Amino acid sequence: MTHPLASVTIATLLASKPQAHNPVITFHHDQTVSAALKVLSQHHILSAPLVMTANLEDLESGMDREETIRDTLLGWIDIHDLLVALLDHMKKDGQQLPTQMLALMSALDKAQHTFMSRPLITLKSGEDKSLVYETEVDSSLLTTIQDSFLGRNGHAVHRLAVFDPHGEITAVCSQMDVIKLLARQPLLLGGKANKTLLELGLVQPGAGHSIVVVDAHLPTLQAFDQMLKVGVSGAAVVSPTGQLVANLSASDLRGIQPEHLSVLALPVAELLALRHGTTYLGYSQRDSKEAEHDFFASRRRPPADTGELSSSPHVAASAADSEVRLITATRTTTLKEITMMMAENHVHRVYITDEAMRPEAVITPTDILRQCVTP
Repeated sequence: MTHPLASVTIATLLASKPQAHNPVITFHHDQTVSAALKVLSQHHILSAPLVMTANLEDLESGMDREETIRDTLLGWIDIHDLLVALLDHMKKDGQQLPTQMLALMSALDKAQHTFMSRPLITLKSGEDKSLVYETEVDSSLLTTIQDSFLGRNGHAVHRLAVFDPHGEITAVCSQMDVIKLLARQPLLLGGKANKTLLELGLVQPGAGHSIVVVDAHLPTLQAFDQMLKVGVSGAAVVSPTGQLVANLSASDLRGIQPEHLSVLALPVAELLALRHGTTYLGYSQRDSKEAEHDFFASRRRPPADTGELSSSPHVAASAADSEVRLITATRTTTLKEITMMMAENHVHRVYITDEAMRPEAVITPTDILRQCVTP
């Protein structure tokens, strides 16, 4: 039986998404970290393609201008890459990250000038890239998921760039774009659409992504350091009794500017409380001395990744505050339901919890795509 995704093309996927930026926002190799953060903040995005700009000497040497002005895609630069580079910068020559908030704030202030002036080409950009030429956009989305988003070699990528004949990036599509298409057309999920997460084996140990838990009182940069060491982009924040109260991810740093680095020294729970204008484990917007910091005052409640607009029955109040809402699922949630939850709330991680709100597993877009294309 032919999989329903075999009749859907990349062009269909691109047509289904709004084109927020025309042309596509890109970083050039000689831009600085400071400039990159300003661009990300201005456009309220977390990543952009990194391109190598044409060599001006080549342009002056008489070479064909049409050939030499083309930029070369090097990869993507996102908040994750900038965090990795910042941590490497602060830990160079064997230095350790301070564990106390004030000492870490001082260290961040000291590192800010030299780190922010670094050209992007000197950073380790993500290999999270896949390329498609415009002539190939009629390729099957099923094949694209298998070969690009999931990768035949097991290395998944989260973004795909589309090039025109001149080498310009004309569009970018992501795993989340596919998730939104699947939510609008659930028949594309195939025969597994109404199977539960338990039936699909996604709640078994090792079946999905390992849950990483961070201490709510740990400085935020220390928490990100722990996450990056084990290769995850999000971590569960739990109460002393093990109940899920929040998720920490790079999305919580959306809009961060060069002068905002000091907020990374705040405890995780305080940063999240101020970021979302609520209360976590005793930290609140009302009582925090950092409540009027520009980073929090300008983006008190970002529209993405908060999950507060969902009509899903699996949007649950946390133990920390009756107004804090988390996107969670249970073992009996179906593949169709969890796909719709991700799409409606634009979240990349949905935790599977038990009756006491203790996290049992975490599901990502990669997990859903893998279920879609495997028997």
